[in-house]
Amino acid sequence: LTNSRPYDKILHKTSLEYLDFIPSDTKILDSEERLGQVVHNYFRLREIARSKFNIYDYVIIDCPPYLGGITRLVFNAVDSVVIPI
Repeated sequence: LTNSRPYDKILHKTSLEYLDFIPSDTKILDSEERLGQVVHNYFRLREIARSKFNIYDYVIIDCPPYLGGITRLVFNAVDSVVIPI
């Protein structure tokens, strides 16, 4: 979202052919509310998901257990949500 690092530098391949992941970063917490309040970011994550993740059948985004800025961005960008209870 901040364009601080190229996508190919943060994507981690695994030994499983169809499983890759992007680890979280604690630095995101510093700007979480600021990110959630900027209107264009609501659409930025959706754009990233559509352009970069289109090679995957499923993309799982693990969010914090509260409705902070990042969680609101993710809710706006995804097609469906699973909330464990």
